[in-house]
Amino acid sequence: MMKSNRDATIHWIQVGEKQQPMRLIKLLEKSTILQGFKGVGEFDSNQVPPLDAEEPPNCWSLAVVTLASIAVALPNTNTCLIKELICTLNEGLPYVKLIENDLDREGNLINIRQAADIVWLGVDLYQNWLDVNLHKLSLEEKNPKETLERLADAAKIRYEEYKKKYVNVCLKEIPSKWPVKVLVANSYVQDKS
Repeated sequence: MMKSNRDATIHWIQVGEKQQPMRLIKLLEKSTILQGFKGVGEFDSNQVPPLDAEEPPNCWSLAVVTLASIAVALPNTNTCLIKELICTLNEGLPYVKLIENDLDREGNLINIRQAADIVWLGVDLYQNWLDVNLHKLSLEEKNPKETLERLADAAKIRYEEYKKKYVNVCLKEIPSKWPVKVLVANSYVQDKS
């Protein structure tokens, strides 16, 4: 990134020096103490069967916001911790997007990054994933396993609905060009395991 766009790199370094993302820094420091982000590193598991023969490429921002939405839905989670997670991601996602934009020069992940933006807006503003109220779900369920199963079932249903609705686009296009809602539902089912 520094080689290709030195002026932008200098600008972002200066912005970072003036406005350090303190919540993100604290999270990263805690994660180092707690053995790192093992779950995030293992999310791309071959043990999770794909919903379709073709699988869209991974995009870090979509994986992160999907995992965050799962955290919001988990029962018996401290509300302050959820708010802190949301604030931390609001600080960190611009950095993730900056890196993704730089790495995706051909624009192959545009739809997937848009899917991440849509998921994050719903989680951040309304604690919703598509039309699932995550906060309400967290109050209804008794344990995390039930919550994950309900979320996975909802995602699978939505994936199948959207795939039927956009069948022509999904058949003609490569998975990274699928409609945003198909990508969102697909990522949820894949990350829940």
